[in-house]
Order: sequence, then structure tokens, then C-alpha cells
Amino acid sequence: MQAKLTTEGLGELLDKIQNKKQDPDAVAKEWLSSNSLGTTGTSAKGVTLTVGSANFPENVVLADIYADALTAQGATVTKKLNIGSREKYYPALAGGSLDLFPEYTGTILQYIDKNASATSPDDVYTALTKALPANLVALDKAEAQDSDAVVVTKQTAQKYGLSSIADLAKKTK
Repeated sequence: MQAKLTTEGLGELLDKIQNKKQDPDAVAKEWLSSNSLGTTGTSAKGVTLTVGSANFPENVVLADIYADALTAQGATVTKKLNIGSREKYYPALAGGSLDLFPEYTGTILQYIDKNASATSPDDVYTALTKALPANLVALDKAEAQDSDAVVVTKQTAQKYGLSSIADLAKKTK
């Protein structure tokens, strides 16, 4: 499933949720169906899981995708969506009251290991697998990537000589 979750596809899911105001669970089910992943089966029959999410649309739809795929395969899934920030949900995950949680490899690595220096997706994933406590496992990473950006108007960029985030720091000194 992770191989089918591309950066472009994730953007399309978010467009449906944020701009077109569609229900995240309906969007997740549609994505599973359109990727031939929403088929019913029994491979997870007898499995009981709690799937959680942070409180932003991208994380909610990803949690819905995993929960719905597991449910379609016979698992009994409880969803705990919109939990809040990492400081709220990570202890629940580490403590075992959540079984599955979609997470950004780089962000959770920095949360767990403040001195982590890996930057490439593969290096971050490798560092994360080593940094996780023994009771947590990172599943295969998705191809989709999410990057933060700071956007300014062209006029503001020209006025302050901005071409990178680092340029903002120079202006505050």
C-alpha cells in the first residue's frame, strides 16, 4: 500500500478534504478502491487494533486509509482520530494504547532523537528504526513525501532580498 501512496496522490487527497470539503473517511475509502486495495478479505480476521491520528487533515486521511484497509481484511479497528500534537499521541503509542499511527519519519526521528542528523529519506528511515524504543516498529515508508515551505509575495522577497528560509534569519540579526 505504501508504494501506491505518492506525493502527488497525497496532494490530491488533501485537495478533496481541504478545498472540496469531502469527508476524510470517504476520501480514504475512494482511494483504497481506486488503487484496488479496498477489497474484502479475511487476512486480518481476529486482529483487533486501535489506529490513531494527529489533528490535521493529512494525518487523519492516512489513518483512515490504514484503518479502512485493515477493516476490509477482517480486522476489528477502533479509530482515535484528531488526538492532537505529538506530545499527546506519542506516549499513547509508546505505551500501547494505540497500535498503529501514520507518522513522518523525519519529524518523529527528531522528536525521539534531538541529535539526529540524517537527511535523505533512506538515511532518516534507517536512523528511525534504530532510535525507536524496542516496543515500536516502523513499517515500510511510503513514497509520498511532505515538505514544509514558507511562501512570501514576490514583492516581499525582493524588498528584503529573500530567496531561502535562511535569509529570514539574517534579517532578524
